[in-house]
Amino acid sequence: MLLGQSKPVPRSAWLALAALTLLGAALRFYALGKDSFWMDELIRVTESRMSSFAALRAFLRGDVHPPGYILLLTAVTRCTGGSEGDYRLPSAIAGVLVIPIVFLLGQRLYSHREGLAAAAFTAVLWCPVNYSQEAAPYMILVALTAGATCLWLPLMDELRATGRVRFGLAAGYAVCASLAYYTHFFGILFFGLQALASCLLCRKRPRALGWVAGIYAASVAGFAPWLPDFLVQLTSQHTTAAWMKPPPNSAFLRFVHHLFDRKYLFVWIVLGLYALLFVVALRESRRGPASKAASGEAAAAPPPGSARGGIGPSSTDPRPLLNSPGLLLTLWFVVPFALIFAVSKLGKPMLQERYLLISMAPAYLLLARAVMRLPELFFHFESGRKTMQWILAAALTLGFAADLLFVKDYYRTPQHTQFREAVEWTAAHGADDDRTVVIGYLGGAGLEYMDYYFERAGSAARPRFSAGAEADLPRLEDFLKKEHPARVLYINAHVDAEKNFEKELGRQLTELDRAEFKGAKVWLFENQKP
Repeated sequence: MLLGQSKPVPRSAWLALAALTLLGAALRFYALGKDSFWMDELIRVTESRMSSFAALRAFLRGDVHPPGYILLLTAVTRCTGGSEGDYRLPSAIAGVLVIPIVFLLGQRLYSHREGLAAAAFTAVLWCPVNYSQEAAPYMILVALTAGATCLWLPLMDELRATGRVRFGLAAGYAVCASLAYYTHFFGILFFGLQALASCLLCRKRPRALGWVAGIYAASVAGFAPWLPDFLVQLTSQHTTAAWMKPPPNSAFLRFVHHLFDRKYLFVWIVLGLYALLFVVALRESRRGPASKAASGEAAAAPPPGSARGGIGPSSTDPRPLLNSPGLLLTLWFVVPFALIFAVSKLGKPMLQERYLLISMAPAYLLLARAVMRLPELFFHFESGRKTMQWILAAALTLGFAADLLFVKDYYRTPQHTQFREAVEWTAAHGADDDRTVVIGYLGGAGLEYMDYYFERAGSAARPRFSAGAEADLPRLEDFLKKEHPARVLYINAHVDAEKNFEKELGRQLTELDRAEFKGAKVWLFENQKP
């Protein structure tokens, strides 16, 4: 078929996939609440605790995110205790689902061997594990976009073959797309690009184009309740993203670095295998379909119904766009990045590695394909090739897992800013005493984002004054003269206070105690001024 076809899967492959999924689930659910929320998580938690949807809507209209994920958090945590693990539960579930989804994509585009290798990488790599343990929409977006692509492949095959498609397949795809729009606005980018690819693939079939238009219209109709607010967000100047900077020219290398454990050893190995895959594919494209069949890649057989057995390209036509699984995955991996990179360079910075996780699945699938192709260059016997394929895939998987568990020491080393520990220290050092005031500094963020942890610590105290820049010192001095507290507790997290501010604070007040945590510092001062 045009974009690959379902192939028989041995029972052993299904058992291996079940084992990999269980391993991935263990890595994602183990110690799910071990880390404190970091700043972005605290913002989402605070949004999900708003008193009404009207308040949330008013807040999000001045933000850059759709409401779907926050509404999901609200629903989930109202049924649970509202701990860190509860808030992260949707991401963990989505992260587990991504593993079999990646397998199904690899199995359809190549074979069960590529599917299993890619699923193994997805199960143990730091990037998918980390985002599965974060109260964030990114792994849900990955599951929706990759899952929708599992439906899109047969959908395109059916439309090209017959000009129509099964209603259930089309409806499932439209629902995934609509949910992705509500999850993150990069979901709109992804499905916009997939809509363009659909039109190119079906360009010679008017009836098929009608189905394509109807499917994407249905997905947009599902997003209609938020569409007016989205247009407001799109046209307004958002101050919430003012911290983003234009990306460096090395941004793509940094993106690959982020996907593969933030370790350049893995980056160079992966890029080398990608280069190998490109060279082999280029060589085979010059030799024709026979070499593809020899390599084990399913050739794009013409769909039934044309002079050649299908509505595929005629013998005089070039092969259509996306006819090759490798090209499809490469475009999926590269094009979203290239577009966002260009927009960011032209004056609207929005390139963040976590936003581009919509391209996670093809990165791992291309690596799996390269691993399966490498032994073919050195082994002439099929049994030897297969043995070496599994050895290489297992070696990479073990390397990724060892880096996660032992080098990064992921489950014993704090991964996020320790807001929880900083607030607990503050609460334990007299934050509720009437003679003590709490001040803090989170950069440009509001101090209300620490309220969650003060509540969890059983403290009624709240930071009453935000200060951390040298320009804040006169206001802070006036505040202390007016309140005249006996003691001051100062919390600095997320963004470091200016050095001159810290020095001046130490001159005005007498330090009694301090503690440092990952990304956070706290002080206890005595105010000796009358």
